[in-house]
Amino acid sequence: MGIDISNLKNKLLAKLVPTESEQLNIKKITDLFISSLKEITSYQGLNYVFIESQGSTGKKQTNLTSASDIDIFIGLKKEDYSHILKLEKREKKEKIDQLFLDIINNIFILAAKKLKCEKIRIFYAEHPYLNVKKGIYDIDIVGCFALSKEELLKDGPITAVDRTPVHTDIISKNLTNNQKNDVRLLKSFFKGNYAYGDTCSIGQFGFTGFSAEVLILYFENLENTFQNFNFIRKKPIDFFNRDTKALLNIPRFKNDYIIIVDPTDRKRNIASSISRRAYEYINHQIFEFLKSPSEDFFIKQPIRMLSDDELSKLGSNYYVLEFKSGDTVHYTELRDKLYSLGKKIKTLLEKESTGEPKFGKCTYTLYYEDYYYGLVFHCSKNNLSSIYQRKGPPVQLKEHVEQFKEKNPNFFIKNGFIWTEINRKYVILSQLIRDFVKKVQIKGLNLINQSSIGVHKAGKKALTILHKKILPLEDKLKKL
Repeated sequence: MGIDISNLKNKLLAKLVPTESEQLNIKKITDLFISSLKEITSYQGLNYVFIESQGSTGKKQTNLTSASDIDIFIGLKKEDYSHILKLEKREKKEKIDQLFLDIINNIFILAAKKLKCEKIRIFYAEHPYLNVKKGIYDIDIVGCFALSKEELLKDGPITAVDRTPVHTDIISKNLTNNQKNDVRLLKSFFKGNYAYGDTCSIGQFGFTGFSAEVLILYFENLENTFQNFNFIRKKPIDFFNRDTKALLNIPRFKNDYIIIVDPTDRKRNIASSISRRAYEYINHQIFEFLKSPSEDFFIKQPIRMLSDDELSKLGSNYYVLEFKSGDTVHYTELRDKLYSLGKKIKTLLEKESTGEPKFGKCTYTLYYEDYYYGLVFHCSKNNLSSIYQRKGPPVQLKEHVEQFKEKNPNFFIKNGFIWTEINRKYVILSQLIRDFVKKVQIKGLNLINQSSIGVHKAGKKALTILHKKILPLEDKLKKL
């Protein structure tokens, strides 16, 4: 039986839909950029198929109020670059990178300077693009190849961003205004529960705006999306009507936690980067919402840092690393490097070099705001014994047993196996982490503090998220 949340939706939309003034201001700044780009490309002699605003603030019109991200794409005709596209993979990529870098330097930067933008910076994803600030607006100017949906389905993209204009067309043409408002509500739900895109704090990556649009496109409205969300894990979303078993057997989908197939690419899962924890937390929050619908689920609440009393009860199983960015490297690159660091430390904390258990189950997460990053760890054990027992081969494997004896003179026999005792190098998790991070250098980041509870807001909030949201979720999932 479905739920009727129409009144709740209307109340929320009054807060979430951009005002006419906001939309006009976005259009004004977008038109200025497009006009400037067209003028410069004209006298530079660059042929293009389109210069358009993509994304939620562009043709899609699925943006939330106060959205300040603008994406402007210039689409090149692939036939003009056939001499590059026929090259071998590595050389082709180098030439494409150089092509877009030249366009950035000769056209995009000129347009940005003409419009007196601040913070004009070149960033790199699959290939270089320009990021600028103009007042409150954060603007990406991106080069791509203009491909049709049919070309994408047949041959795939030349670069990853070639899909974006086709995604925009699919969403803008196939969603009604009511459905676009449901996208706004779904995005707000993801954001309100700290599981949105690269600002996700529950896991490394959350649900993107495009994934929200595709969910509404597939399930038709917010209510159906919520009712079916729990089943996505076992029943992938596919616009090509393939059998679930066949989908799950596709090699590139093998390790993906959930599957939402790209409408322009049978072999691409747009949910491949969505963290298991992000999906499970949103699934839990939807369950709670359906039990007791409330606006609170859709509005991002400030993270309440743990009180002194709560901190005093935490024990010594937590450890917080705090970093500050010099704003020279894009935050998504720093986020990925810190998650990579977290993964390495987790491995060191959980097992000895010989494979024996160490500090038990380790869980970590990252939170960042402004230029500060908090990476926090929790282990199920701390203050270990100074010695652990290492299990060797069974006694009947005489050759292996002799080799084990040679390496471990202090051996003993127990339960049909040969064993030895080894002195631990680390008995407290903070000692291990402190020693390990001494050797770590991440370009664009400085380690400014490490402690059991955090000093800066980012560290304290990371600790709160891990303690209040993630660990209870992990405990619940263990019981299922």
